[in-house]
Amino acid sequence: MNIKVKNREEIYEMNFLPITQLCGKNIVEKAFVIDSLEKYFSLSRYMEYEQAMIDNILVDDEAVGRKYFDVTVIRSREDLINQLKITKTGRVKKHIDKILAEYCCQVEVEKLEQIINNIFDEINIKFLKGDSDLMLTYKEENLFDMFLCSELKAIDGRILEELTNIELLENYLKLIEEEQHEDGKKTMLIFENVDHLLNRKEYLRFMESLTEVVTKSDLWCVVSTSLEGYTFLDEEYFTGINCVNDIIYTMADYAVVKEYVEFNYPVNKLFSDKEFKLGMETAIHNIGADNHKYDLRGYIIERLINTSVCTNVCEKSNMTLPEKNFL
Repeated sequence: MNIKVKNREEIYEMNFLPITQLCGKNIVEKAFVIDSLEKYFSLSRYMEYEQAMIDNILVDDEAVGRKYFDVTVIRSREDLINQLKITKTGRVKKHIDKILAEYCCQVEVEKLEQIINNIFDEINIKFLKGDSDLMLTYKEENLFDMFLCSELKAIDGRILEELTNIELLENYLKLIEEEQHEDGKKTMLIFENVDHLLNRKEYLRFMESLTEVVTKSDLWCVVSTSLEGYTFLDEEYFTGINCVNDIIYTMADYAVVKEYVEFNYPVNKLFSDKEFKLGMETAIHNIGADNHKYDLRGYIIERLINTSVCTNVCEKSNMTLPEKNFL
């Protein structure tokens, strides 16, 4: 799938897969893309200052309409906790409606109503004494409000606010997966700057969880990052990597890019997958950046200061003379 986002005279064109990555350091353009996707598919009204976003999305060169995706954006820990609560409430309501519709549950519901009625009668007799013509009552449709107002907790008793970011994300994905099994709606989940929420090990764990969910559902995920090492280089979703810098560079197939690098490398070099992915992790956020240069003096300054505070410094890999000359 291909998505085009128009920003006045510019058009940002990107590959769009079930897992799409917005890499690179052009934070302004990435934010515009994410805001445009959110606004377009959320059906909310455009404000005066959002004129540049009106109908600015094309999917495979077609205006697919604002109902093509349901969209949710996670920008922070607070967003994540709120979405967990919203998703919980929606799913609980669906299950309550299903229970009430099943004939086998009618007897239990009637018993519950009788118990509630008896409690209200007792309160009205003892609490509202006197000559008042008023009484406490309730609506039958509100009988199950207690379940809708229930609180999400971890099995060990911790409240949501006590869970780590990776725990929140993984549990959110599980709820979304179950929701997808029930209604199968075409849904876009956007995780903006997820590298600000997770360490690198947690990030890779999260991305692995994401691949498991998208293979079982109609879920389309957009993940934006800008920190070195925060790129998911799974071969199946490699063409979903979009490097947003001075230009937007969309990745070709994994094998094509690897072959191109090996063929044009300054020395005769065949990379193992591990070596190639390690190099891509270092390079990915700078691809498409005009006049980007490797600053050797900056590295020396970094090394000197890190050494002064007893921070371990990894040795730079040895470069051959042709590699140095190429730089």
